[in-house]
Amino acid sequence: MENYGFLSILPIIIAVAMAIKTKNVILSLFSSVFLGALILLNYNPLLTTKTLMTDYFVKQLTDSYNAGVIVLMIFIGGFIELMMRSGGAYAFAQSVGKYINSKTKAQLSAYLAGIIIFFSDLGTPLIVGPIFAPFFKKLKISKEKLAFILDTTSSPVAVLVPFIGWGVFIIGLLQKEFENLNFIYIVTYCF
Repeated sequence: MENYGFLSILPIIIAVAMAIKTKNVILSLFSSVFLGALILLNYNPLLTTKTLMTDYFVKQLTDSYNAGVIVLMIFIGGFIELMMRSGGAYAFAQSVGKYINSKTKAQLSAYLAGIIIFFSDLGTPLIVGPIFAPFFKKLKISKEKLAFILDTTSSPVAVLVPFIGWGVFIIGLLQKEFENLNFIYIVTYCF
């Protein structure tokens, strides 16, 4: 294994600097990945491009889990767009807008909605975010604060709910570990 020294953190520095300068996260991350692969593949841009496309991008996009996540995001995005165009989000905003009239109420409402709507760790931000974004904008609360609230209520809640994806996954892991530790036999002998 080679030691790349400073070159190993250069892609990270480029990603952060480009994201701050261009405000385009996708371009920044892609440039960072390309630079990292370029360093690993001895500065050969043609080989780097070929390797990224065939060994990484295509492989990741055809992975069943990743493909499922992409399809789920498309469906949730379509649902959100349908809700926006049909006027559902506007009607919701009109009905609760009179109650959400302070920064504290807006943040607390987004927090509670993130807990109540425990669709999934990926879907909850896509559902709750567009609903509360107008309130945050109207009350001059930063988008970053809404993103933080969504992040702290989506994955943690999804992990705790036993009948959605993460909960089932965690229960499966616990069951496997209990079997590996012969926990079932210990419990049987104790009682």
